[in-house]
Amino acid sequence: MAYPSLAHRLIDYQQSTIPPFVAVESDCATPQQQERMHRFVLSMCDRLADDPGVVGLSEMADRHFTWQQMYKADLQMKKDIVAAAGKLKRWYALLLSLGLAGQVVDDALRVRTDTVKLTPKKAQLLEQFGLVVDRTKSQSTITHPQLRGMMHGWKLLAEVAERQGRDGTFFFSRAIFAPSCEAVLTAFGHKLGDADALADYIVFLEQHGFTPEFDLSADGLEMKVRYTKPVKGARRPLGGFCLTANLLRGNQPVCSIDLVASLKFMQAYDEMDVDLQSYVLSVSRQCTGCEYCIQTNKTPPVRAVKLKHQGTTMMVCPFFLATCREQLDAETVAIWQRMITLDEKVAARS
Repeated sequence: MAYPSLAHRLIDYQQSTIPPFVAVESDCATPQQQERMHRFVLSMCDRLADDPGVVGLSEMADRHFTWQQMYKADLQMKKDIVAAAGKLKRWYALLLSLGLAGQVVDDALRVRTDTVKLTPKKAQLLEQFGLVVDRTKSQSTITHPQLRGMMHGWKLLAEVAERQGRDGTFFFSRAIFAPSCEAVLTAFGHKLGDADALADYIVFLEQHGFTPEFDLSADGLEMKVRYTKPVKGARRPLGGFCLTANLLRGNQPVCSIDLVASLKFMQAYDEMDVDLQSYVLSVSRQCTGCEYCIQTNKTPPVRAVKLKHQGTTMMVCPFFLATCREQLDAETVAIWQRMITLDEKVAARS
């Protein structure tokens, strides 16, 4: 999808991944007050989409890396995206810091100047989003006439986000009051196409002992939600599902699985049904003699697996199964279920 500018792409990346509102039980803010803060965050996205320049985002031409490109292919593009994303992140970091430093009194957020100093420029910026800022020498008082009670939600959201460490701005900018892998999966998973297929697959994974984990890269550019499970006979967990989103690579996340016994899995080709065989071959590649599989000891033969499919014999590499995809459907989910079930089974074999 093309956008009017890079700024609009980055704004949509955040706006389109704000999950439906979910309240938490708290003495700090009622569900209604939390919902009003959620509404405010959505309204900020609309305002930014109307005028990205309000937070200093320029009208730079829209562009991004594909999932196949290396960053070194265009280092200037990477620099431009990171710089633009940084301006947006600093805006939300300011809002987070105000929520942490401020105290809610009489439906206003009061921030002492010795904790966060609001310059006239920053105060004017806040007012661009419907806030009213009253500055004195000792403090700044922030209100929102149209969203009464919101300040309690602002304070709570900031405290919740702060507890997430370096991930705080990510959750604050999406008004996620209950940070969890499930919330993030809801926020990004709809972009994979078939929400029902994804939901069914997550239920399957949870029923079979897979647990989720959230990871945000140190630079904040790449986010992952993984469902993994320790399996007998494997040194690392079986990756039943991984959703990856990367700010440098456009607004479309990808998903994949990660087998732990791919050689044994491929050697169990005759145990697969016809549909699974066809899929496995479609995401595999024939051996090229690159010797990746024997790079440690340099001892032949290579680990390619000899397979026969529809009368054709081929030597297939078991180590580069290209399961990564931008869309998920019920058919793929059914295949992946059988793949990880077989992989777990063969991993335990001596």
